[in-house]
Amino acid sequence: MPRVPNSATPLFNRNERLILRELTNGHAAAEIAERLEMAVSTVGRHIRSAIHKAGLNNRYELVVFLFQSPRAL
Repeated sequence: MPRVPNSATPLFNRNERLILRELTNGHAAAEIAERLEMAVSTVGRHIRSAIHKAGLNNRYELVVFLFQSPRAL
């Protein structure tokens, strides 16, 4: 079951939020890495961490969660 964001404590850290904003704007990991000047592997690691923190199974579920819970960003 997905976690519900608490307004007092952010669910995601700063880097995760930057990456997730880009992800919800339709950018692929390689594009995000280039835009944020990070390695593609670092972007992937942050996305996997966000999936785990939200209690989800994959990127698709993460993007749906983010659209349904915009306060998470």
